[in-house]
Amino acid sequence: MKENEEDIQLLYSNPNQLIVKYQKHVRVVVKQCISYGWFLPSEFRDIVQTINVELLAKIETILQQYNRTSFLRTYISGIALNICRKLRKEHPVWDRAEPLSDSTGADEGSVLRRLVIEETNDSFRTTLLLYGRRAPKINLFLALLSRMPISKDDILGCYPQAQEDDLKSLLPFFSRNYEKLRDTQIMEKLAPFLNKMENSDTSPDGYRRWIKGIIDEICDIMNGDPPHSSLTQDNILFLFEQNRLPVWRKRGYIHKERD
Repeated sequence: MKENEEDIQLLYSNPNQLIVKYQKHVRVVVKQCISYGWFLPSEFRDIVQTINVELLAKIETILQQYNRTSFLRTYISGIALNICRKLRKEHPVWDRAEPLSDSTGADEGSVLRRLVIEETNDSFRTTLLLYGRRAPKINLFLALLSRMPISKDDILGCYPQAQEDDLKSLLPFFSRNYEKLRDTQIMEKLAPFLNKMENSDTSPDGYRRWIKGIIDEICDIMNGDPPHSSLTQDNILFLFEQNRLPVWRKRGYIHKERD
């Protein structure tokens, strides 16, 4: 992904700036370790600072050992976790914290798993926002393909010019359970509304191909070049279900989609 390549450039040219950029991920690691009872909550800032200092000291090693099989931020988060593990052993006074969960190897592994999940979710949200004015329309299509109920606000977020009669052409079908509808049936019901809003004569299959192309593009962006993931359409729909964006109308994205 482009962002990972930019991070790698920072690693070579300005590692201090890279560490600043990764503060969110460092903090997630420390908070998780505190939740395991490894450290006291009052030690949070000191541990974060210690990790930052050690990360900077390890830059040369990171440059030599990072092999690009994962996102750089995931790799560095793993190093941060190892630093926490070392600090816990070196400073037994910190072990006086009452454990909130069993601090076993499984818990340690869950830190990285959680980071990977958060990273993927963040990458998906960021990728979708890259589409700018097309994002609300993509958001609507993904909701429909995920069989998620849509509301009046979801439609007006894309097409504020829609009238009550226009809304009534969609909401009876899509504001409740429509699990049994096939993708082709969804597009057949959606196409007349879209064509009216966009002054178009696109066929239902044309809209199906359009969103498929968008999903394929999102997969390509998130998988990276060279690929470091293998996301598919099903994965993208799952990510959308986990990260459905707020109503676009409340985010200032109102527009008339013409693409």
